[in-house]
Amino acid sequence: MQMREEKVTIKVAMRPVAWQRSGGFGKRRFMAKESRMFRHAFQTLLIAEMVKRGPFTWPIFEDGADLEVSITAGPTRGDRDNVEKAILDACNGYLWADDKQVIDGPTRVYRKGEPSIEISVRRA
Repeated sequence: MQMREEKVTIKVAMRPVAWQRSGGFGKRRFMAKESRMFRHAFQTLLIAEMVKRGPFTWPIFEDGADLEVSITAGPTRGDRDNVEKAILDACNGYLWADDKQVIDGPTRVYRKGEPSIEISVRRA
């Protein structure tokens, strides 16, 4: 049985995109193309970073998690909370089963520097 990690820090070099819904009908909703592309690219980089770390089990945190997000060169449009939502949703199934498991944690946006997203997650 593999031991679960207590804290995971991952940094990916990419510019974040704010989460946005493009519409839908009835209860079915569709994600905007730009949001879908960000999610796919972020998940690809997230998996690559996790593979470098060695053996692990998905999702890393099955119970509650505290989260710290640092975003460098944040988006020129979109609110901080929508950028955070895009990142949390992209981590579903990888760092946690569902983003409702994230209990607490700050998100900081820095407007200067090379574009990157750094996530630190620890067991709540």
